[in-house]
Amino acid sequence: MNFTPKMLLNLMFNTHVQVTRSNNPITYHKFLLNDINYTLYYNKNSINKIANHIYSKYKLEPESKLKGSVDINPNIWVEFYLKNMIDNNGNVPNGCCNTDNCGIKKFYYLIDVYIKKLDQVIWWASEGKEGSVPGNKIIVESKQYKSKT
Repeated sequence: MNFTPKMLLNLMFNTHVQVTRSNNPITYHKFLLNDINYTLYYNKNSINKIANHIYSKYKLEPESKLKGSVDINPNIWVEFYLKNMIDNNGNVPNGCCNTDNCGIKKFYYLIDVYIKKLDQVIWWASEGKEGSVPGNKIIVESKQYKSKT
């Protein structure tokens, strides 16, 4: 049997997913919880929106230059991140590798930054604030939020 690049990429993705799901992933990445209600984002619609937004940011990063597991299905990595922020005290598993230039590690980091900014916007709006959130490009108007990042 001749393996095509697409077949090898899918094999690599399936391996990374299975090892990430296992009781013994290669490594864990620790993220601070920051009193965020991650369950608000743990639904199919939110996961899809977060994945689409973060994937476009990810493709600008050096870690994305080689096609990898994040490219096959970005949604599953958002789901792993959220599930483990909820159930595993911020310890997010990675079944790929423990190197600094790991694409999955970078994708998790980008998700973490985005969720924390989004949570800040929701808090800002719930306080009845209007205008821009300090230090962010996210605009809040009339207790509603619009992402401009």
